[in-house]
Amino acid sequence: MNVDFAITGRHVYEIKAVLQSVGINEGTEYDALPFNPASRASGYHTFAFRNKQAALEATTTWENHIKQPAHSHR
Repeated sequence: MNVDFAITGRHVYEIKAVLQSVGINEGTEYDALPFNPASRASGYHTFAFRNKQAALEATTTWENHIKQPAHSHR
């Protein structure tokens, strides 16, 4: 099951770190798909999930993460 994640202003490694922090790991629950210039230009990155439950958890986790205000670093 492919899921597109909104990454405008963010990096792919950030998605992977957020998902890993809640136990959703690349190679186990999902696989990264090859870079797609068209989807990246539209602000999305796609992962292929092995089951629907992991895809739903990942989507919810990422959406909650991007809603949080950015932390300022001093």
